[in-house]
Amino acid sequence: MLLDYSGLPSDELRTPPPNGRTPLMSAASENRVRATELLLRRRPPPDVNATEDYGRTAMHLAALAGHRVRKDEGTAAKFVT
Repeated sequence: MLLDYSGLPSDELRTPPPNGRTPLMSAASENRVRATELLLRRRPPPDVNATEDYGRTAMHLAALAGHRVRKDEGTAAKFVT
């Protein structure tokens, strides 16, 4: 999935598609830790407070999928396998 978005400008990575899920939300909900970390390191970083159609953020989606999430000072969140 990350490869599908790698050539896009950062602004397009921040804009949710019609279903409201950003690349960060998809990576987080599918436990794609490396992709999530790469997306969080982009400049400008993705909007971690963006919500999808049901009002959930990437962190919410990761937790709902059963993945452990912890706050990290360097980034908005650290997704743990």
